[in-house]
Amino acid sequence: MRNAVYWTVNNVGVELYEQYTIGFSMSDWILNSQWLQILVPMMVSLCVILMPGMVIGYAARLRCSRLVAWAPIGSVAVIVVAALLAPILRLDWGIFPVALVTFLFAAGGWIIGWVTHPKADDNDSSNAAPSLRQFTDRSELIHALTVVGSILIVAATWTVHFARLINVPYALPQNWDNAFHINQVQRIIESGDGSSLHMSLALGGRVFFYPGAWHDSVSLVAMISGSDNAVAVNAFATVILFFVWPLGLYGLSRSITRDKRVALLAIPASQVFPQFPLNFVSYGTLYPNMLAVCLIPGALMLVIDGIRRWDKSTIVMVYLSALSSVALSLSQPNALFSYLLTVIAIAWGFHIRRVVQNVEAIGRRVWGLLGVTALWLGAIAALSFVLDIPAALHSMRHSEDTWQVQGNLKQGLVQLLSASGGRPQIDTAMISAREMLMLGILAAIGLVWLILTKRQYWIIGAYGILSALFLVGYSIPGKWRTFIVGLWYTEVPRLWAPLTILLVLGLAAGAVALLRGIQRLVPQVDKKSISVIFTVTISLFYLVYPLCGRYSQTVYQIMSDRYDISDTSPMDSDEYQLFRWMNQNLPDDAVVIANPWEGGVFAWGVGGTRAVFPTLNVGSLDKDLSYLGENLRDAGDDPAVCQLLDEYHVSYALDLADRYFYGGESYRVEEIFEGLDGAAESGIGHIIKQYGEAKLVEITVCD
Repeated sequence: MRNAVYWTVNNVGVELYEQYTIGFSMSDWILNSQWLQILVPMMVSLCVILMPGMVIGYAARLRCSRLVAWAPIGSVAVIVVAALLAPILRLDWGIFPVALVTFLFAAGGWIIGWVTHPKADDNDSSNAAPSLRQFTDRSELIHALTVVGSILIVAATWTVHFARLINVPYALPQNWDNAFHINQVQRIIESGDGSSLHMSLALGGRVFFYPGAWHDSVSLVAMISGSDNAVAVNAFATVILFFVWPLGLYGLSRSITRDKRVALLAIPASQVFPQFPLNFVSYGTLYPNMLAVCLIPGALMLVIDGIRRWDKSTIVMVYLSALSSVALSLSQPNALFSYLLTVIAIAWGFHIRRVVQNVEAIGRRVWGLLGVTALWLGAIAALSFVLDIPAALHSMRHSEDTWQVQGNLKQGLVQLLSASGGRPQIDTAMISAREMLMLGILAAIGLVWLILTKRQYWIIGAYGILSALFLVGYSIPGKWRTFIVGLWYTEVPRLWAPLTILLVLGLAAGAVALLRGIQRLVPQVDKKSISVIFTVTISLFYLVYPLCGRYSQTVYQIMSDRYDISDTSPMDSDEYQLFRWMNQNLPDDAVVIANPWEGGVFAWGVGGTRAVFPTLNVGSLDKDLSYLGENLRDAGDDPAVCQLLDEYHVSYALDLADRYFYGGESYRVEEIFEGLDGAAESGIGHIIKQYGEAKLVEITVCD
C-alpha cells in the first residue's frame, strides 16, 4: 500500500492529495514477527481491563451494554485496591490479590443486589440496555452485532494506524513522563509492591503517593504475558485508546437517549478529535490521565441511570459509583474532580427537569430553577473547600503555575466554540479553528438537540463548568487561576480532555439531528433506507476523516518523532540493543550508573537493570548521588567515590552518545553528570559489551 492517496475536507471543498508513503506493504506488516509479539499482551490487556469488572457488574445485576461499558472502571477499581491491600496482607503483586478483591467486591454487589432486587432487564423511558431475552428480537440482535462490529472496526483501524506511527511494537515515547512511567512499571515487577502509597524510584529515596492504576495494570500485563515492558505499555494503551474509550461513550449514549443511532455513531466519533485521546500518548506522555478520562463515560452512565430511575436499584448504582470514584482517584485525581463536577451538573439537570415538568406557575418555576441552581452551586463550593484540606492538593492549588496561559479570553472562546482547544504548550498552533469549525458546529447542534428534544439539561451545567475551567486555564493569569485549575497542573490539554466526552456525544447526536432534518425534507423517500445509508456514511466519515485530515497530522508527527528509536534519538538504536542485552545477561540485582539525559534513564525500564538515576529530574538529587555523577571517572583516586559505589551496590557504568533530551545542556546536565562522560576510557573498569557508541563498563577499580 504505497503512495496512499487520501481524501481530506477543508473549507473550500474536497480535494485529493498524496498524504504520505507507508513504508511497508500491509501483508508484510501483518506477517511481521515483530508485530505478532504484541497480540498476546493485547489479549491479556483485554482480560485485565474487562474480566474483574464484568464479574462484579454481573454479580450486581448489570447486564449487556451497561455491564460491558462499566467493566473497565470496575476492573481498575479492583486493581488499585488489590495493589493497596497486597503489602498489608504480605502478598506479592500479581493475579492472586486481584482475584481476591474481585471476589470481595462481587460479593458486596451480589448482597446489595439480592437485598434490593433490582431488575437488570427493565426498560425505562430512556431505553436502558436490553436484557438477554430481548435479543430474540431481530432488531435488537442486529443492533448488538452492529455495535460489536463497529467497535472491532474502530479498534482494528486505529490500532493499525497507531502501529504505523510508532513503527515497531517496542517503541516508547522518549520524554520526561514516560521515563517515570516505564521505570515505575519495572519497579513494581521487581519489588512485588504496586501500592499507590509506596511509589518510589530513587535509590534510598523517600516513598510517596502517586496514582498507580496505569502502572499496576501494565505490570500485570507484562507479568502475565511475559512481554517486554515497552510492548506491554503499547498493548495496554491501544486497548484503552481504541476499545475502552469508544465502549464507554457508547454506554453513556445509551443512557441519555433512546435513539440507538446516536449511541452507534458515538463509537467512530470517539476518535475524531485529535486533542484526546491520541494526543495524550504523543506530547506528554499522559498515560494515567488518559486512562482516567477514558473511564469517566462508563462512570457517568451509572450516575444517570441511578438518578433517573431512583428506586431500589439506585443503591446498586451508588455502590458501583463508589467503586468508580476509587478507580478515578487512583488513576488520576483530577479526572475524579471532573467526574464529581459533572455528577453535580447531572443532579442539577434532573432537578431542573422535575421543576419544569411539575411546576405550572411561571413565578414558582423561576424561583424553583434559581433555588436548585443555588443548591448545586453550593455543592461545588463545598467540594472546593474539601479539596483544599489535603496538604498535597492544597499545595497544587496555591503553588506557582506549572504551565502559563496560552492566550486571551476572546481566543479561548473561539477555540471553545470551534472545538479546537486543548493544544499543548509546546505547539499551540497545531490545530486551527478553521479546520475544526465544521466539527464544532455539528457538535453544538447535537448538544442543543439533546438538551431541547431529549431534556438532557445536565449538559448545560456540565458544559458550562468544564468550559469555565478551560477558559480559566487558557486565558486568566494570576493566583486565582492556580487555585481553580491547579489540580489539572494548570495545563490546557488536561482541562480540555473531559470536554471531549460532551463533544463526541454532540457529534453523534448532531449527525442524527441532521438525518432527521433530511427525512423531513424528503418525506416521500423510505425513512429506514435513508437512515441506514446516512448512518453508514457518517460512520465511515468519522472513521476516515481524522486519519486523512490535515488537522490531525501535527499530532501524528509529534507522536512519530517521540516514539522514534533511531541513530539520532536520545535513546538510539545502539543503546536500545545494549539495554536489551543487559536485560538478558546481567544479574538480577545489578545496579548501573548512567547519564539519564543521554538515554540512560531507560536502562531500568527497558534493560531491567536498576539505575542510579531513574528519572530526568535533576532538581532534587541526593548529594551523594550528585557526587557520583560528577566524580565517577575519579574513582581510582577518590576513595569517597568507591565508598559510594559500594554503598549503592553499583557495579556497572554506561558510556553513551552525547545526545540529550530536550537539548539537555540548558539543564546543566553536562555539569551534573560530568563524571560519566568518557567512563569507558577513564580506567575505572573494562568494557564488557558495546554496540556502536553505547558501551557497558564493569567497574573494577574499587575491587
